[in-house]
Amino acid sequence: MSMQDVLPPTLSGGMPDTAYQAVLALLHEHFSDRNLTAVMAAVTGRNAASVFHDIHACASSKWEPSATGAVRRLLEQHGLQAVCAED
Repeated sequence: MSMQDVLPPTLSGGMPDTAYQAVLALLHEHFSDRNLTAVMAAVTGRNAASVFHDIHACASSKWEPSATGAVRRLLEQHGLQAVCAED
């Protein structure tokens, strides 16, 4: 079974490129690098090695709340709190 087969409908539709780095930055603190790589590669269709590199680039950058605010609000509408509560 592939990751695409188990993604919930809200994730299986993809993600706008403009939100990609902000999503990585927001989710990095809640997922292991390996799990975040697998999910983001499945959602975006990007190569896993590229996603892994992007995760580390985002994690080493300082993100202003204003840069991730809109993406955070959108993710909260789709259950971000439930994901974060499982930490």
